[in-house]
Amino acid sequence: MHEPVKVRHCSFSPDANEVISCGDDKFVYISNVNHKCASLSLRYNTDVRWCDFSADNNRLITCGDEKPVRVVDVATGTVVAKLSGHEAWVTRCALSSDGFTAISCSADKSVKIWDIRNAKCTATLTGHDSWVVDCCFSPDGTKVLSCCSKANVKLWNATNGQLLLTCEGHTDWVYRCSFSPNGKAAVTCSQDKTVKIWTFETNLSCTTLIGHAEPVRCAVFSNDSTKIISCADDGIVKLFKWLPTVLKM
Repeated sequence: MHEPVKVRHCSFSPDANEVISCGDDKFVYISNVNHKCASLSLRYNTDVRWCDFSADNNRLITCGDEKPVRVVDVATGTVVAKLSGHEAWVTRCALSSDGFTAISCSADKSVKIWDIRNAKCTATLTGHDSWVVDCCFSPDGTKVLSCCSKANVKLWNATNGQLLLTCEGHTDWVYRCSFSPNGKAAVTCSQDKTVKIWTFETNLSCTTLIGHAEPVRCAVFSNDSTKIISCADDGIVKLFKWLPTVLKM
């Protein structure tokens, strides 16, 4: 498995039978949860910053200090799409739920939308004034959320790349952004020690969650969209209960 260096990401496959991980040893590993040995290992030339499965378990997507984003067939380890176009290292990537579209974001300050079938970039989303740290699809695949190291969070149309909203409120680097599974809200976390919940259904609304004493590195919704868990450099993990009008910790 990984050498004793930084492992940057790990996650379960959608069916929970396998796990994927990547890191600064330049490897991506897929392992069955019932076995200690990797069932697939992929070697890269530079550090791998992110990796994830497709919704059907059949493909994975990877990105890192090598500028191309790669889509790989899990069964064979074959690269089925090499997505080239970013001008700096790629910080995050994701596949849409139907597996036909991918997004990626980069230190080149852009977010790109890709058609996996022909490995072509269909839209380049510009507007961030610093490198883009994270990006994600909405559950229905119609929108893209992105955040950057200059505190901005942006909501985009995933079909044509049009900027829909700029969410202002954080005062420092935004580390993560993600939608709630029901698609009705999004959560972000920041160097400014806060977690923010954004709703877009009518007008843009923001709820700020405080309590961490240090930068918040990750915040995500539960599968039922009723809770948020966050973790920070203060060594604390916090669980919040989220309802549209009520928030409890």
